[in-house]
Amino acid sequence: MESIISFTDSHCHLDFDAFANDTSGLLRQCSQAHIHNIIIPTIGPSNWLKALNFTEKFSSKEVNLHPCLGIHPWFLTELSEHCLEDLENLLIQYLAQWLAIGEAGIDGVIAKERNNLPQQLMIFEGHLQLAKKYNLPIIVHHRRSHQDIVPLSVSYTHLTLPTTPYV
Repeated sequence: MESIISFTDSHCHLDFDAFANDTSGLLRQCSQAHIHNIIIPTIGPSNWLKALNFTEKFSSKEVNLHPCLGIHPWFLTELSEHCLEDLENLLIQYLAQWLAIGEAGIDGVIAKERNNLPQQLMIFEGHLQLAKKYNLPIIVHHRRSHQDIVPLSVSYTHLTLPTTPYV
């Protein structure tokens, strides 16, 4: 008997409005293509509850949907000063549902355009603290930011960086 490989889409913003017209049909296509798990990272407080409600509504035996809460570095302009506390409260409230925290990270291009690298660093470090506290992996967005992402990430693990350059 031939076995069939099952796939996981590790990063799909399926909760975005662009997919709203035929979500059921899209999920049916995923199942037919043997995609049985879809991880849905959020972009910020504005879609946390939407993603939670979406995954509760559309998750099934055929396709499991897994929301992950985070604050994407492109969407920092309208954050409240309590956004990380709000994130933690939702993490606690729905702890059994989480596979990871995210999407979070540092975007060097956006940092230059908006002059917001300090804010990106603070928000990303807050995500790392929560990931460590709740023993969850983190979905990291990075673009032209390795010099900031790697040392900060490593500071939250027991790993050491290699002494030779790496890609």
